[in-house]
Amino acid sequence: MHKTCHYMRGAGVLMACLALCLPPGAVAGLPAIRIVRLPSAPTIDGRVDDAAWREVTPVKLEHVLYQTNTPAVETLARLGHDDRFLYIGVCCLEDGVRQPSALPGIAIPDTIGMQDHLELFLMPDGRNPKYYHFVLAAGGACREQRLVDGQRDEDWNLAYTAAAAVVSNGWEAEWAIPLYVLGDGRLADDFRLNICRARQTEPLELITWSPLGDKAARRGFHDPDNFGRVVEAGAIAVNKVFAPRIAGAVIRSPYHARSDGGLEYDLAVALENPGGLTGKATLVVAHQGPESERQISWRGPMFVPSGSTNYVVKVILRENAVGQPLAHLDVDGKPGDAFQPRGASLLTPGVRPAAGAELTGYGANAAELGDPIGGWAGYSRMVVTADVEVATAKELAAVLEEFNQKTPAEVAGKVIRVRSGAELDLAGAVDVRAAKPYQPMFTIPAGVTVAGDRGTGGSPGPLLRFRMPADAPPDALAERLLFRLGPGARLTGVRLRGPDCGHGEAAAVTSANSRFRGVTFAGAGEVDNCRISHFGWADVDASVPGV
Repeated sequence: MHKTCHYMRGAGVLMACLALCLPPGAVAGLPAIRIVRLPSAPTIDGRVDDAAWREVTPVKLEHVLYQTNTPAVETLARLGHDDRFLYIGVCCLEDGVRQPSALPGIAIPDTIGMQDHLELFLMPDGRNPKYYHFVLAAGGACREQRLVDGQRDEDWNLAYTAAAAVVSNGWEAEWAIPLYVLGDGRLADDFRLNICRARQTEPLELITWSPLGDKAARRGFHDPDNFGRVVEAGAIAVNKVFAPRIAGAVIRSPYHARSDGGLEYDLAVALENPGGLTGKATLVVAHQGPESERQISWRGPMFVPSGSTNYVVKVILRENAVGQPLAHLDVDGKPGDAFQPRGASLLTPGVRPAAGAELTGYGANAAELGDPIGGWAGYSRMVVTADVEVATAKELAAVLEEFNQKTPAEVAGKVIRVRSGAELDLAGAVDVRAAKPYQPMFTIPAGVTVAGDRGTGGSPGPLLRFRMPADAPPDALAERLLFRLGPGARLTGVRLRGPDCGHGEAAAVTSANSRFRGVTFAGAGEVDNCRISHFGWADVDASVPGV
């Protein structure tokens, strides 16, 4: 887990909420708020009753989405900060008849849509189309995402704290968001935000602090043009901090027998430190031992620079260690959230190779194939020449459209090379809503090759990704296809990533997305030396009719 989400049930009465008092500074009809420096940090337990909150005058969420009437209940929000965090506390009052819809103790993000919940939008700079979206349910489940130009970035992740508590006349919520993710040196003068509330029990009521666009815009709460403003945000300093985290961990090898009778395997760990300060942390890897006790299999200091870095460590197992590993970072003696490495299938419980009988792999034998399984470094069929090079999704779409309008004889053997290091946002080059079931968004015509440099000089290959638009309807990708290869066409040396963020992403990944295919064929095409992922139905599907 990369964050902490808490739930608390209490019988107390909500603290007295002060009268609405909007600070000056609203521009063009948008509301404004001031983030108050708190005398002390509130405890993030879901109760807005700390003494620090009494210094903050709340603002009221007074608008109903797409309607002109006022909400049936009050929602009061407070914002504060200290040297490290932005704090948000929200009191969601009820009418005495309806109780909050909550699933306490169930932290699965998929359940958020079944519960009353709050949505927090933070836009660090109104001149930059990037904002952060945090969702917290009355039962404690939470999730987050970053959006850039309206596209979700499923790789973004942030360590923060959030908590919710059901009380006698409603429910309350708190967030602590690290300031370092919101600005560099200081917050921007044009810092924008919005706070929204969804009451899920019929009749459904969608409440927002800042008045948003009309229904014709179909943006819902995702309407950054109408987020409210923060008064004097530029006066809030953002200090550099040491904030390391495990961004990824992959088991790189099966168990290897050691001469001393023990076992070991290689674990690759990717560390991130976005806080700006370098420092040291301790990486700890543990396995399950007998009687359900955790046994430390590896512990060592790690130098973590600002930004990101990678390590490969040899994890040594005791003879009686079983189960899959968990890794975490200790900073100043405080353990961070546990991270479960990928590639656990290499560590089959109970499998112990005999001494001297090293297990080198599963399935196909790379030595017999003559090329590395999966391509990359050492692959013999790299494409090094090209007829045309592209660096953006729109350039790729234009070249493919041009080639598809020519005869097969005119384009046979042509190579389209995607520039090394490029990241192509494929969703920005097509009309997602106009896409039809079983029809490709991009067609590589017969005999044409689209190539990248994956594996050349250690290059990961250019990234072709499809980000699901934030405001796309749930069925936008039902039975849709991204690429179709014509007879003799080839896709090689690229990373291709779809919109499916994986299990547990709820609203960010709809059931329709699980029926999205990455690559299909209209003949005997070829896909090689590629890394393809995040397509819920199939990364490569040869069963779709080539019509």
